[in-house]
Amino acid sequence: MARRSNSKRKNGVPPAFVVGGIFFLIFSIIFIFFVNFKIKSIQKEVTKVKKDEIVEKKRQIPVDINLDEKLKIFLFDHEVSKERLKAENVVNNNGIIFHKYRMLLSEMEAHSIKPALISYFKNNSFKVQDNGRDMIFDGENVVVEISIDFLEKQSDSPPGYDGEKGSKSYTENAEKKAENKIERNTDKSNNLNRKVNYTQKFAIILDDSGQNIDLAKKVVNMKYPIVLSVLPFTEYDKETVALARSKGKEVFLHLPMEPKSYPDTKPGKGAILLNMPLSIIDSTLKDNFDRLGKVDGVNNHMGSAFTENREKMAETLSVIKKYVDIFVDSHTTADTVAYEVCKKIEGLRCGINKRFIDNSGDKEYIKNKLYEAASFLSKQDVIVIGHLRSSTVETLEKVLPELEKNGVNIVKISEVVN
Repeated sequence: MARRSNSKRKNGVPPAFVVGGIFFLIFSIIFIFFVNFKIKSIQKEVTKVKKDEIVEKKRQIPVDINLDEKLKIFLFDHEVSKERLKAENVVNNNGIIFHKYRMLLSEMEAHSIKPALISYFKNNSFKVQDNGRDMIFDGENVVVEISIDFLEKQSDSPPGYDGEKGSKSYTENAEKKAENKIERNTDKSNNLNRKVNYTQKFAIILDDSGQNIDLAKKVVNMKYPIVLSVLPFTEYDKETVALARSKGKEVFLHLPMEPKSYPDTKPGKGAILLNMPLSIIDSTLKDNFDRLGKVDGVNNHMGSAFTENREKMAETLSVIKKYVDIFVDSHTTADTVAYEVCKKIEGLRCGINKRFIDNSGDKEYIKNKLYEAASFLSKQDVIVIGHLRSSTVETLEKVLPELEKNGVNIVKISEVVN
């Protein structure tokens, strides 16, 4: 028995191999740990380099080349004329480029545009100094100063603005430009100073409704079938819809859509965006329609980016037609395809905005735009869009009876679509 036991020990694994195997295993573990550590270090370094490259690219954005265009896009997305932007000067001082701009805005316009501007510059690594009407954006080798002159003082302005006009000379220049435009279109107004039996029809939409119930009451009590287009999830959205329906007036969902200046400019709650799949568009639209209840149609709020995309417009309109049969393209971009796409969808009646009548809050400007739009009636039905603002409502109260006396047939939207 002892001999057999000795034989088994002799035939077993030598202790040296056991010890060597343990050392090899320990070494392998250490080696793998070291390699893994180095890989993670390299990955961190690569990530850091990429982040630095992204930051550097942001710093190297040729703001001096694209800034004018970008600022005009901000104005356009907020339905403000680009002519109210003035580039005052550009100075190159020791390699640092200084830009100075002035914007002529109403207080309400400034209230919505300023946060978008600040967001844009912050996202591009600029330091921001906000002094109310004067903003300074300090970037890598670029400094931008934007001053805001107030176009008009409004009683319903948000807090934080004093309502005073800024640069007198700039304001006077802007007013002269507006006067010149009115003079150039005087012939169109004069042409309407005589009775004309127009066969074409004239329809009016007032966007951004749902925020001022007193103005909404004024509009629905007018004899003219003006459409209130209501932004969802605003303070008086449901009340405005109910008010319009109680007076037998057509009412729209003013559907927020992604603008070109997104995400710096937020279109508002209930917005549909280009990165949304059809399922999310469907649920978002359902929430909007559930919020407002029965409405007669839809037109887009902002949407300068969204309405240029055929695929997303087709998806959106296919959902819209489950709730209403009218869609009006607000025409917030020259390259819109929304009206074209709408006409191809069975079951939808389509229209397109011919003019924004109140890109300026000046009453003479608004009057001129109404006469200008009416001058197209000899050839086509016309839809115009304004906003639920005091200057716009007051001008409509005064000008619409004049247009009517001159033969303009002011009708519901449902009579002019398609």
